Amino acid sequence: MLELVKNKYNLSEKEYKLVRQGIFFNALTNISKMLPVGICTYVLSQMFMHISSEKTDMALPITKYLFLSLCVIAIMTVLTYIEYTKTFIDIYKESANRRIEIAEFLRKLPLSFFAKRDLADLTTIIMTDTSGIEHALAHVIPQCYGTLISTIIIFVAMSFLNFKLTLALFWVIPIAFFVVFISRKMQIKYSQAFKKEKLGASDQIQMTLEMVKEIKAFGLENDYKISIKNRLNKFEQMQRKTELFSATILASAQMILKLGIVSVIFVGSILLLESKINLFTFIVFLFSSGLIYEPINSLMNALTEILQAEVLVDRIDSIKEEKVEKDILNADLEKLDILFENVCFRYDDMNVLNDVTFIAQEGKKTALVGSSGSGKSTALKLAAGFYKPNKGRICVGGEDIAKLNSEELLKYYSIVFQDVLLFDNTILENIRLGNKNATDKEVIEAAKLANCHEFISKLPDGYNTYIGENGKLLSGGEKQRLSIARAIIKDAPIVLLDEVTSALDIQNENLVQEAINRITRNKTVIVIAHKLDTIKDCDSIVVFNKGRIVECGNHEDLIKLNGFYKNLVDAQRDTYK
Repeated sequence: MLELVKNKYNLSEKEYKLVRQGIFFNALTNISKMLPVGICTYVLSQMFMHISSEKTDMALPITKYLFLSLCVIAIMTVLTYIEYTKTFIDIYKESANRRIEIAEFLRKLPLSFFAKRDLADLTTIIMTDTSGIEHALAHVIPQCYGTLISTIIIFVAMSFLNFKLTLALFWVIPIAFFVVFISRKMQIKYSQAFKKEKLGASDQIQMTLEMVKEIKAFGLENDYKISIKNRLNKFEQMQRKTELFSATILASAQMILKLGIVSVIFVGSILLLESKINLFTFIVFLFSSGLIYEPINSLMNALTEILQAEVLVDRIDSIKEEKVEKDILNADLEKLDILFENVCFRYDDMNVLNDVTFIAQEGKKTALVGSSGSGKSTALKLAAGFYKPNKGRICVGGEDIAKLNSEELLKYYSIVFQDVLLFDNTILENIRLGNKNATDKEVIEAAKLANCHEFISKLPDGYNTYIGENGKLLSGGEKQRLSIARAIIKDAPIVLLDEVTSALDIQNENLVQEAINRITRNKTVIVIAHKLDTIKDCDSIVVFNKGRIVECGNHEDLIKLNGFYKNLVDAQRDTYK
């Protein structure tokens, strides 16, 4: 049975050992809870013997009874302590490793996976769902198996006292289990629906917080308030249904267990009247009926938690079912030209690129231009290996990047995106991301080349200034220049630029453009430009339209063609008049 748990929860050997250890100590703890019954029975029997004996002047050994009671308390305390320190704490440590394992697996997945999955859901799986499994492994599963083992041992032991009373005490347990078992499918169904509504409510709140500026700007506060309220109401209703169903099942099972006490009194009274048992045996079973069902009640709760944990395991398995693409490790690239060869790519069922073929030559600048949605940004992401083409291939230096290790490949790239992502850390460390071994002096030099040094020097703590979540304390132009400084310090031979000046004012655009000129010198460059004036000097311009390449050449050649590119140039010139 434990092998099923090991396979279902994907336990490591250490986790499996800890769970077995937890079951052992839980069983001992449950058995130790019956020791007070034995002590009480022994004391009562001694008292009755003392009263019925002729030596009434002899004192009862109170000290002996107190000593026995203290021994029982000590045994129960030690067992509980060992169970906690030797099992729970180590399982919590293993749970941290499980989170790291999931995060490491996610790191190896292609970006196409993240494009189709809710990032908030992935965060919930790593943090909340893993905590649920952690609780199941540390408490619930040991409790279930430990209670089962201890119940069997106690059943056998009490059968030697009186088999009929033992049956009267235990007959309700399998019936109570059966009630919980037949509700299994419905409990899983409710748990899945509850997780779905919880995620929906979380997403709604997160989206509202992220868009708070837009909501206020357009006066949509009331609309979003109603939307959040409706979503939370649905979540609350689902939570009530889930808890009501679980509570009903548990209450039914616990009521059935109470019948065991009634049956012990009924059967015991008959046996006592027929002189088939003595009073002490009857008292033992009465005391036992008050204690034997305590771990069983806890077990009923644990069973519902196991059913909920199964849902969490399935959610984690849904990630691990994703295929990690095989690659060649540590590939060395001698040449650095980038070749697209009959590349096709689609998001789900929507074609984005169709039969795209071009080459970005080593040491040259290649620009990708086209109207919005034409596929140029997708082509740039494909060039970086973020996505794999559905058809055709992309080669760097003659090597198909689909077969290369993505980490090794990206060592050759410096990438500057339009939307800059910065960490809630110092400016120094954000720039150093490009090269973790860079000295402070090298970071400052890179900042100077990226035209960052001046504004950084004006900050309260200079390079040690914390810039807030995603650099919220900086302007768009300042963030963009920091990302360029990061690329400069990496000093990779291939540079990818994605419309880095499209949202900047003239002053910031000039500063960023100067920095770009420094970073791209003697590199293999692919640049996407919104402002066509900035790419006139590129060695090659690839023109996209509706996912296809319609023209290719330098600026002068494309203007002479009087085709799609010239129309784009003329349209943009008219816009800026």
